[in-house]
Amino acid sequence: SFSYSSFINEGIEERKLLFIPSGVSIKEFRPLPKIVEARSKRILNEKKLRILYVGKLSFQKGMWDMESILNKLGHKFEFKLIGPLTKEIKNFKKKLLTKAEFIPKQPQHDLPKWYSWADLFLFTSIQDGYAVVLAQAQASGLPIFATTNCAGPDIIKEGKTGHVFPIRNPEAFAEKLLWYNENRENLKKMSENVYKEFKPLDWSAIAQKFSEDCINIIKKKEKCI
Repeated sequence: SFSYSSFINEGIEERKLLFIPSGVSIKEFRPLPKIVEARSKRILNEKKLRILYVGKLSFQKGMWDMESILNKLGHKFEFKLIGPLTKEIKNFKKKLLTKAEFIPKQPQHDLPKWYSWADLFLFTSIQDGYAVVLAQAQASGLPIFATTNCAGPDIIKEGKTGHVFPIRNPEAFAEKLLWYNENRENLKKMSENVYKEFKPLDWSAIAQKFSEDCINIIKKKEKCI
């Protein structure tokens, strides 16, 4: 909806737009119940919560704000950031090697193991479309903390499956992370909510919707002619 609204705000007529969400490979990213159970136990019992980010590491993706979060919380949580680095981020990485683990871009078939490792998914992007990693994290049963300027508002049930924050507000992310660190039962419940309430939307369903929308557009044009 963030992308959709950007066209509306620029004066594009709604009749010229299609709203199509992103799909996910259910077979690849839907975890077994034992993985969800292990996550629940880990949230309650392990000293540090595990926080994951997947995607390009760039300022557009919110790495300036991520730096602030890591500086505040790098000693209290275990952070892993997975993805390719843009040139502007090289110094960022050097300064934060003691606060987070930086992992190069991974093949998609290897990503499920990283989602299984995590307790929570963090997405600080300043502007984004759907970002397929959000669909992957949701399918993997992870609570998502994301900004308003992506698909976060479309897939997150506020306070139940995650939280949505304004862009350029790392303090809000950090404050909420600290709260859940002190209230582990709430995070465990949120994690279980994500897994139970996930509604499968795989790529075949997205393709079907796109096909139907295109056919409807063609029919409308034929009527006008």
